[in-house]
Amino acid sequence: MGAGTYRTLLVAILAAVWLAAKPEAETENLLRDGLLALDRGDLAAARRDLEKASKLSPREPRAWLALAQTYWRSGLKRQAAAAAGRAASLGGNEPLIQRGLAIFYTEAGEWDRAARFESAYAAATGDRDAAVHAVMLFLQAGRAEAAIETAQRALAADNHAKLRDALGKAYRAAGDPGKALEAFQEAIRLNPYEEEYYFDLAQLLMAHHNFDAAIRVLEASKRVIARSEQLELALGVAYYGQRRFQDAVDAFLRTIDLAPKLPQPYLYLARILEHASARMAEIRRRFAAYAAANSNDPAAQFLYAKVLMAALPPGGYPPEAVEAEGLLRRALELKADDWEPHYLLGTLLERKGETEAAARELERSVELAPDNPVPHFPLARVYLKLGRKEEAQRQRTLFKELTLKQEKAIEERAASLKKLELTVR
Repeated sequence: MGAGTYRTLLVAILAAVWLAAKPEAETENLLRDGLLALDRGDLAAARRDLEKASKLSPREPRAWLALAQTYWRSGLKRQAAAAAGRAASLGGNEPLIQRGLAIFYTEAGEWDRAARFESAYAAATGDRDAAVHAVMLFLQAGRAEAAIETAQRALAADNHAKLRDALGKAYRAAGDPGKALEAFQEAIRLNPYEEEYYFDLAQLLMAHHNFDAAIRVLEASKRVIARSEQLELALGVAYYGQRRFQDAVDAFLRTIDLAPKLPQPYLYLARILEHASARMAEIRRRFAAYAAANSNDPAAQFLYAKVLMAALPPGGYPPEAVEAEGLLRRALELKADDWEPHYLLGTLLERKGETEAAARELERSVELAPDNPVPHFPLARVYLKLGRKEEAQRQRTLFKELTLKQEKAIEERAASLKKLELTVR
């Protein structure tokens, strides 16, 4: 539970204590003192006062709710669960207790219970943010149908964009992309100034290979929200999916301009370097800065090495190759179990003439990613140079078989997806 949410709950309970009729003043005083102690982190004092309050007034749900939180923060999870159950049995129909229990069970990772109490609280109070939160908690619990029911019930009383977007996510989780599409579009209609709604709609379309519709959505979003790294990145991915590589390069570079610390545009851009020759100088500058700023991140070192290698001239071992080798070795020092740095280092060492060392790196790459066809081809070439003809032939065969298997899996997945058609409203 976040500090702000926790403080809000404490304030609410304290307010209820001070405003309540006080036939049992001692209980109210103990409850107030216990809550104040809990707020300042004095768990021993909080536990002492709240246990006294619960004994004096064993049917007071606020005491049990506060005691549940105290036990939880003290690491006494069994006692915390028992106190929360007691609060629920005594005051589970009271909005304050419902909200407190939703917060408690969220912190405990009991998403279904948290969702049910948050949903009850939203229904009792008309709190629109609580209704959205309840939907998301049901989704976290893996209960998409309950999330849909909660959203629909809340929408009947209060039709707003945030809840429509949550409903779209619930339909997506339930495997109904058509209704998800409608809900996301309605969210945008109700509030066209929220970038998350465009992103959710575009993400759904891209998941179903309708990249052209996703591009229309995202390009339209930029006319409303001019500078969003999330939407710019999604647009780059959509261009990439439609094989508009030059546009994708431009979009990923714009994303880096907007958010130079964000790793995703570097990862995507590194996949299409062969289509970025006209902009390699600026790409190199950006990746160099990213690697320097993230010297302990293996991915940052590896990606800059990949950029350097993409621009190497044929033959020889120029300074850029030496720098790339150092970056790859640094990446492997930081994370030794990634197949791709081993693969690239192997190809560099082959170029350098260190054939035995190249074979070891490529063998390690194959070991780490046995179903990936990519490292098998250069390994076959290196084996041939070493005179290991039978092993070379085996690697060539594996390369062909794994490539066909990979292509078939991609085709089957594409065929299994229903392409979502977007009707612009």
